Amino acid sequence: MNSPLGKYSQAVAAITAMGIIGVYLGAVLLASFTGINAARIDDLKTLALIAVGAVFGSAATINGVKAPLDSAHSRIDKLELGTSIPTHGTYPPVEGEPPL
Repeated sequence: MNSPLGKYSQAVAAITAMGIIGVYLGAVLLASFTGINAARIDDLKTLALIAVGAVFGSAATINGVKAPLDSAHSRIDKLELGTSIPTHGTYPPVEGEPPL
């Protein structure tokens, strides 16, 4: 599904995240002047962390980080089929090591 913001979606997400983080930092620095209590600052911290995660996560998705992982899993699955050595789940015991 495409974003309704089109080619500007990444820029809007980044600006929004920077704004949220800026508000959080401002609240932390000016807490004594503005009288914001610690619970509200913790709420802003949670929101700022979510914003950072959303921007980095969407950037990783857009930049194709998942494609090499899918390719690696596909190759590992083919090796598993070809060698009959399980790569998922349980592993064969190794001499001299305690079982897992």
